[in-house]
Amino acid sequence: MLVNLKKIFSYLGNDLKAIAALNVSNIDMVRAVVEAANMENKPVIIQVFRRLIDDGAGDYLSEVIKYICAKAEIPFVLHLDHGLKIEQIKKALDCGFTSVMVDGSALEFEKNVALVMEAKEIIKSYKLEREVSIEGELGGIPLAEDAGIEKNRLFTDPEKAEEFVKLTGIDALAIAFGTAHGFYLTRPELNFDLLREISKRVEVPLVLHGGTGLSDEDIKKSIRYGIKKVNIATELQKFYIDGLVKSEIENKGKFIPLDVLTRPVREKLIELIRTKIRLVSG
Repeated sequence: MLVNLKKIFSYLGNDLKAIAALNVSNIDMVRAVVEAANMENKPVIIQVFRRLIDDGAGDYLSEVIKYICAKAEIPFVLHLDHGLKIEQIKKALDCGFTSVMVDGSALEFEKNVALVMEAKEIIKSYKLEREVSIEGELGGIPLAEDAGIEKNRLFTDPEKAEEFVKLTGIDALAIAFGTAHGFYLTRPELNFDLLREISKRVEVPLVLHGGTGLSDEDIKKSIRYGIKKVNIATELQKFYIDGLVKSEIENKGKFIPLDVLTRPVREKLIELIRTKIRLVSG
């Protein structure tokens, strides 16, 4: 079944520390995420990046996700990842998304607030204010190759985070405390003191972007200090692509029907996702 962020966070408790948020880009990945979640019997957030909304792939992916999740007994969220524009928010709502990330982190504080409030009005106009949640972001979470550049390390200010949540009424907040998107070139130095301070000031669940490449220790410590949603995207995409390439090489150019070629890759992806769900949830 599909629920929103607010609802899925209500399942957090002694046996569920945080929730894995996993990006998908095709039907194979959707199937892998849902099957892995069913096997683990844990709620999961299925994320679709804004590019797929822009090029139309989000239309059919959302239909597949809704169809598969309708048959599942555990809760899932269909979440727009890094929506920058109101047009993307509208498109996600048209496609039946139950949660949207309104990413105004590159904007000035006041403009970031204004973007979130505009998105809230759009959701209200769709009469979906009870069904659709909003994740916001404050601070700058860079690409991994830029993470060492000081100007890109715009850590989230705890006071601003508290103010941002109060002004916007968002359901979750993505923060910058040392993580980055993509593969890390060196082990990141996470500012756990900052994370703990923000967690004390902010009542809504905190979100970690840049889960790919973090050590299990860092992920577990982040969860202990207040993270409730852990995003993992790049690692899953790379794993799937590498699996297809390896399978093709092993077959030495012999024609293999696409579904036969991808099946073992999907099965291995399921096992990887299961380890991520166990890591995050426990």
